[in-house]
Amino acid sequence: MAALLYVAHPTVHLDHLAAPWIHVRGTLDGMSELGMDADLLRFPSLVERFRASGGGLLGSLSKGIARARLVSVIVSASSNDHCLYIRHYHDIAPAYPLLRMLGRPFAVEVNATLAEEAHGLTGAPHWLSALAGGLETTALKMAPRVVAVSGVLRNRLVQRGLSAERVGVAHNGHDPVPAAADPCAVGAPAGGVLFVGNFKPWHRAGLLLEAYARLDASIAPPLVLVGSGDTSDLERQSEGLGIASRTEFLGRKERSEVAKLVARASILVLPSTEDYGSPIKVFEYLGAGRPTVLPDLPNIREVVTPGEHAMLFPPGDADRLAATLELLLRDRDRAERIGAEGRRLASSQFTWRSNAERILDILRADPSVLREVPGD
Repeated sequence: MAALLYVAHPTVHLDHLAAPWIHVRGTLDGMSELGMDADLLRFPSLVERFRASGGGLLGSLSKGIARARLVSVIVSASSNDHCLYIRHYHDIAPAYPLLRMLGRPFAVEVNATLAEEAHGLTGAPHWLSALAGGLETTALKMAPRVVAVSGVLRNRLVQRGLSAERVGVAHNGHDPVPAAADPCAVGAPAGGVLFVGNFKPWHRAGLLLEAYARLDASIAPPLVLVGSGDTSDLERQSEGLGIASRTEFLGRKERSEVAKLVARASILVLPSTEDYGSPIKVFEYLGAGRPTVLPDLPNIREVVTPGEHAMLFPPGDADRLAATLELLLRDRDRAERIGAEGRRLASSQFTWRSNAERILDILRADPSVLREVPGD
């Protein structure tokens, strides 16, 4: 049996409700389902160091020492008997050339590149951003295998100079809910146009408020928004649009509570997202079997067929989003059919087990990366 050690930045472990940890835990669970000997490399002492580091020269020095220690732990944890599967992050990238030099088997999973997410470089001079992007590309070229979470991201990595043969795609997944455990399967009433996520700018929850305000109030169920972040501006926007009495901001909820809300929703909506990622909420929405509305982006079209598994609308277009919502609210047969097809797609192709299978296929394409352990 081959062995794998998943490496994620220490801060990923701090929030069990955040997408990075859900992704890591899901992939490990999928590996376990496949009988894979997979575990997580933890950094118990480094978390506090990263969190405690302040500003100024002393803070920068402290962070530098912690990052060096992080890399040393990764390198010392490697061996020829197992593969290090590393979730890409700029603090971890210096380990890649060291591992390559030592001949250690490893692969890198890329959820976003430094250039896309601009880790601390927003507003920085162009030359600094270009230098950071160049260093990141150089580090990623050291990886024998790279796993991108979408085809869009894979193509961007190849355009930046990574070998096309070394870069594969493994979309994210979800935990399928047995039909018997689905509240909708036992007659629970559906209700609410629902958004689940965090209230970051790129999710554009305000666009959903604008679209909802355009709906015929006689057919529109309440608008429900769930997630972490400051919603004060959105609450003021809902008042200005005259929909405050029909809008609920529920805040941050445990995953079990979110699953119940999702399963009971009339319509699930993702108003906006990055055009290169693999949003976990897309697969969780589809897996719930409820009609889903998503922005028409290339990474979304990699996953769904428009009008069959989900309804798509032009990104940023509140009028078209409103029209799509109204169509589903008026044509419930169509809405339920789309929900059922979305669930079939998610349960057959986008579980965490499916995610783990795709990852292992990519790693096994290079026998030097994922090696069978003698005697297992």
